[in-house]
Amino acid sequence: MIASNRVDWSAAALEACLESGIPIVIVAGSGAPLGSVQPACVSASRLSEDIDELLDRPDWREIYGNWLRAARMRVLAEWRTDRERGGNSLAPGEFKEMVRRYVYSSPDASPFAETMGLWRGALCALAAEELRRSELQPVYWGAGGTALNLLDDMARVLELRLRLEVDSGMERGLTGEAVALRVFHAISDKLDVQCGRILLSLARRVKQVLAEWR
Repeated sequence: MIASNRVDWSAAALEACLESGIPIVIVAGSGAPLGSVQPACVSASRLSEDIDELLDRPDWREIYGNWLRAARMRVLAEWRTDRERGGNSLAPGEFKEMVRRYVYSSPDASPFAETMGLWRGALCALAAEELRRSELQPVYWGAGGTALNLLDDMARVLELRLRLEVDSGMERGLTGEAVALRVFHAISDKLDVQCGRILLSLARRVKQVLAEWR
Protein backbone atom coordinates (compact mmCIF):
# COMPACT_ATOMS: atom_id res chain seq x y z
CA MET A 1 0.00 0.00 0.00
CA ILE A 2 1.34 3.43 -0.99
CA ALA A 3 -0.06 6.55 0.67
CA SER A 4 0.72 10.24 0.20
CA ASN A 5 -0.53 13.46 1.77
CA ARG A 6 -3.53 13.19 -0.54
CA VAL A 7 -4.77 10.23 1.52
CA ASP A 8 -6.54 10.90 4.82
CA TRP A 9 -6.12 7.87 7.06
CA SER A 10 -8.53 6.82 9.76
CA ALA A 11 -7.43 4.69 12.70
CA ALA A 12 -9.85 1.99 11.54
CA ALA A 13 -8.30 1.86 8.04
CA LEU A 14 -4.79 1.68 9.47
CA GLU A 15 -5.84 -1.10 11.83
CA ALA A 16 -7.47 -3.03 8.98
CA CYS A 17 -4.31 -2.88 6.85
CA LEU A 18 -2.05 -4.03 9.66
CA GLU A 19 -4.43 -6.80 10.72
CA SER A 20 -4.44 -8.01 7.10
CA GLY A 21 -0.64 -7.97 6.99
CA ILE A 22 -0.44 -5.11 4.48
CA PRO A 23 2.61 -2.84 4.86
CA ILE A 24 2.07 0.87 4.18
CA VAL A 25 4.70 3.05 2.51
CA ILE A 26 4.30 6.80 3.09
CA VAL A 27 5.55 8.93 0.20
CA ALA A 28 6.13 12.65 -0.31
CA GLY A 29 4.31 14.69 -2.92
CA SER A 30 7.07 13.79 -5.40
CA GLY A 31 6.49 10.08 -4.79
CA ALA A 32 9.76 9.60 -2.89
CA PRO A 33 9.37 7.27 0.13
CA LEU A 34 9.40 8.92 3.55
CA GLY A 35 8.95 5.82 5.69
CA SER A 36 6.84 2.74 6.21
CA VAL A 37 4.46 1.13 8.67
CA GLN A 38 4.89 -2.63 8.92
CA PRO A 39 2.60 -5.22 10.52
CA ALA A 40 4.09 -6.63 13.71
CA CYS A 41 6.13 -9.81 13.24
CA VAL A 42 4.67 -12.38 15.61
CA SER A 43 7.49 -14.78 14.81
CA ALA A 44 10.94 -14.11 13.41
CA SER A 45 12.40 -16.13 10.57
CA ARG A 46 15.74 -17.89 10.90
CA LEU A 47 17.32 -15.23 8.70
CA SER A 48 15.96 -12.50 10.98
CA GLU A 49 17.55 -14.17 14.00
CA ASP A 50 20.82 -14.59 12.10
CA ILE A 51 20.87 -10.90 11.15
CA ASP A 52 20.42 -9.97 14.80
CA GLU A 53 23.38 -12.19 15.66
CA LEU A 54 25.49 -10.71 12.86
CA LEU A 55 24.92 -7.23 14.24
CA ASP A 56 26.62 -8.28 17.46
CA ARG A 57 29.90 -8.35 15.53
CA PRO A 58 31.92 -5.12 15.61
CA ASP A 59 32.75 -5.52 11.91
CA TRP A 60 29.21 -6.16 10.69
CA ARG A 61 29.13 -2.96 8.63
CA GLU A 62 32.12 -4.05 6.56
CA ILE A 63 30.72 -7.56 6.07
CA TYR A 64 27.29 -6.28 5.09
CA GLY A 65 28.68 -3.50 2.88
CA ASN A 66 30.78 -5.99 0.91
CA TRP A 67 27.76 -8.23 0.45
CA LEU A 68 25.64 -5.29 -0.72
CA ARG A 69 28.21 -4.29 -3.35
CA ALA A 70 28.36 -7.91 -4.51
CA ALA A 71 24.55 -7.94 -4.79
CA ARG A 72 24.61 -4.87 -7.05
CA MET A 73 27.43 -6.39 -9.09
CA ARG A 74 25.42 -9.59 -9.51
CA VAL A 75 22.45 -7.62 -10.86
CA LEU A 76 24.67 -5.95 -13.46
CA ALA A 77 26.42 -9.18 -14.44
CA GLU A 78 23.15 -11.08 -14.92
CA TRP A 79 21.73 -8.24 -17.00
CA ARG A 80 24.83 -8.17 -19.22
CA THR A 81 24.66 -11.94 -19.70
CA ASP A 82 21.01 -11.72 -20.75
CA ARG A 83 21.87 -8.99 -23.28
CA GLU A 84 24.73 -10.99 -24.75
CA ARG A 85 22.53 -14.06 -25.11
CA GLY A 86 20.15 -11.91 -27.13
CA GLY A 87 22.98 -10.71 -29.35
CA ASN A 88 22.97 -7.21 -27.87
CA SER A 89 26.45 -6.81 -26.43
CA LEU A 90 27.57 -3.64 -24.69
CA ALA A 91 30.05 -1.24 -26.26
CA PRO A 92 33.69 -1.55 -25.13
CA GLY A 93 34.15 0.08 -21.74
CA GLU A 94 30.43 0.55 -21.14
CA PHE A 95 30.11 -2.21 -18.54
CA LYS A 96 33.17 -0.96 -16.67
CA GLU A 97 31.61 2.49 -16.45
CA MET A 98 28.33 1.02 -15.20
CA VAL A 99 30.19 -0.89 -12.49
CA ARG A 100 31.92 2.31 -11.41
CA ARG A 101 28.64 4.22 -11.32
CA TYR A 102 26.32 1.65 -9.77
CA VAL A 103 28.57 -0.61 -7.68
CA TYR A 104 31.39 1.53 -6.33
CA SER A 105 29.75 4.94 -6.11
CA SER A 106 28.01 6.18 -2.97
CA PRO A 107 25.44 3.65 -1.72
CA ASP A 108 22.98 6.56 -1.48
CA ALA A 109 23.32 7.35 -5.18
CA SER A 110 20.08 6.76 -7.07
CA PRO A 111 19.86 5.60 -10.70
CA PHE A 112 16.70 7.72 -10.90
CA ALA A 113 18.11 10.72 -9.01
CA GLU A 114 17.13 13.14 -11.74
CA THR A 115 13.47 12.18 -11.77
CA MET A 116 10.50 12.14 -9.43
CA GLY A 117 10.52 9.67 -6.57
CA LEU A 118 7.63 7.70 -8.06
CA TRP A 119 9.83 4.72 -8.92
CA ARG A 120 11.38 4.55 -5.46
CA GLY A 121 8.00 4.72 -3.74
CA ALA A 122 6.74 1.75 -5.76
CA LEU A 123 9.97 -0.19 -5.21
CA CYS A 124 9.88 0.49 -1.49
CA ALA A 125 6.34 -0.90 -1.33
CA LEU A 126 7.39 -4.01 -3.24
CA ALA A 127 10.39 -4.57 -0.97
CA ALA A 128 8.27 -3.98 2.15
CA GLU A 129 5.84 -6.69 1.07
CA GLU A 130 8.68 -9.14 0.42
CA LEU A 131 10.13 -8.48 3.87
CA ARG A 132 6.73 -9.08 5.43
CA ARG A 133 6.34 -12.40 3.63
CA SER A 134 9.85 -13.41 4.71
CA GLU A 135 9.21 -12.42 8.36
CA LEU A 136 11.98 -9.83 8.31
CA GLN A 137 12.15 -6.37 9.85
CA PRO A 138 12.68 -3.27 7.69
CA VAL A 139 15.38 -2.03 10.09
CA TYR A 140 17.67 -3.93 12.45
CA TRP A 141 19.57 -2.35 15.32
CA GLY A 142 23.04 -3.30 16.45
CA ALA A 143 25.23 -2.40 19.39
CA GLY A 144 25.72 1.30 19.99
CA GLY A 145 22.60 2.26 18.07
CA THR A 146 23.97 1.24 14.65
CA ALA A 147 21.25 0.51 12.11
CA LEU A 148 20.93 -1.86 9.17
CA ASN A 149 18.17 -0.47 6.95
CA LEU A 150 17.29 -3.60 5.02
CA LEU A 151 14.19 -2.10 3.43
CA ASP A 152 16.06 0.87 1.98
CA ASP A 153 18.98 -1.27 0.79
CA MET A 154 16.67 -3.74 -0.95
CA ALA A 155 14.77 -0.91 -2.62
CA ARG A 156 18.03 0.54 -3.95
CA VAL A 157 19.17 -2.78 -5.43
CA LEU A 158 15.75 -3.15 -7.05
CA GLU A 159 16.06 0.41 -8.31
CA LEU A 160 19.21 -0.59 -10.15
CA ARG A 161 17.39 -3.57 -11.68
CA LEU A 162 14.57 -1.30 -12.77
CA ARG A 163 16.98 1.23 -14.29
CA LEU A 164 18.47 -1.55 -16.42
CA GLU A 165 14.98 -2.37 -17.69
CA VAL A 166 13.92 1.26 -18.16
CA ASP A 167 16.78 3.28 -19.63
CA SER A 168 16.78 7.07 -19.66
CA GLY A 169 15.54 7.21 -23.25
CA MET A 170 12.53 5.04 -22.48
CA GLU A 171 11.88 6.94 -19.27
CA ARG A 172 11.53 10.27 -21.11
CA GLY A 173 8.67 8.76 -23.07
CA LEU A 174 6.75 7.79 -19.94
CA THR A 175 4.57 10.83 -19.44
CA GLY A 176 2.33 10.81 -16.39
CA GLU A 177 2.24 8.72 -13.25
CA ALA A 178 -0.39 6.32 -14.59
CA VAL A 179 1.77 5.35 -17.58
CA ALA A 180 4.89 4.96 -15.44
CA LEU A 181 3.06 2.73 -12.96
CA ARG A 182 1.68 0.54 -15.75
CA VAL A 183 5.25 -0.02 -16.95
CA PHE A 184 6.29 -0.79 -13.38
CA HIS A 185 3.56 -3.39 -12.98
CA ALA A 186 4.51 -4.94 -16.32
CA ILE A 187 7.97 -5.81 -14.99
CA SER A 188 7.02 -6.35 -11.35
CA ASP A 189 7.35 -10.13 -11.73
CA LYS A 190 11.04 -9.71 -12.60
CA LEU A 191 11.47 -7.47 -9.59
CA ASP A 192 9.75 -10.01 -7.34
CA VAL A 193 12.20 -12.66 -8.52
CA GLN A 194 15.06 -10.25 -7.85
CA CYS A 195 13.77 -9.71 -4.30
CA GLY A 196 13.92 -13.43 -3.64
CA ARG A 197 17.45 -13.66 -5.02
CA ILE A 198 18.62 -10.78 -2.85
CA LEU A 199 17.32 -12.35 0.35
CA LEU A 200 18.62 -15.81 -0.57
CA SER A 201 22.06 -14.35 -1.19
CA LEU A 202 21.94 -12.47 2.12
CA ALA A 203 20.88 -15.61 3.99
CA ARG A 204 23.78 -17.58 2.54
CA ARG A 205 26.34 -14.90 3.36
CA VAL A 206 25.12 -14.33 6.92
CA LYS A 207 25.03 -18.08 7.55
CA GLN A 208 28.59 -18.42 6.23
CA VAL A 209 29.90 -15.62 8.45
CA LEU A 210 28.18 -16.96 11.56
CA ALA A 211 29.44 -20.49 10.90
CA GLU A 212 33.02 -19.16 10.78
CA TRP A 213 32.46 -17.13 13.93
CA ARG A 214 30.85 -19.77 16.13
